[in-house]
Amino acid sequence: MEVIQVFDRPASQTFYSVAGRLLFTECFIPELRDLIVDLFSGWQLTPVSLPGRSPDIQISFSCGEAQQSIPRDLEQFEIAEGGKCHTGGTELYLELGGAVVHLANQNSVYVSFTELPR
Repeated sequence: MEVIQVFDRPASQTFYSVAGRLLFTECFIPELRDLIVDLFSGWQLTPVSLPGRSPDIQISFSCGEAQQSIPRDLEQFEIAEGGKCHTGGTELYLELGGAVVHLANQNSVYVSFTELPR
């Protein structure tokens, strides 16, 4: 089985199979990429070769860049671990520690960190 992982370019792109669904991840920072690969392997996600179909969900990871701005007109409430959830209509943002998770639509998630997670 050939696993599609691109480590010699600015971005790492990997496909995983999860309960019959296809997950695509991309990351532009090698140190963060290594943390994500370790995390996903601990969850026992199965890397797969180029699947020949569109992924069911795509997660893009970034770090140290300008953090995603959260629209001010969204409803806000606190969640566990001192986090905050911002929601309204189809928008969903989670603030947890130094990370912002943005569910952009049913298929795309953007995760940005202010610094590398420990």
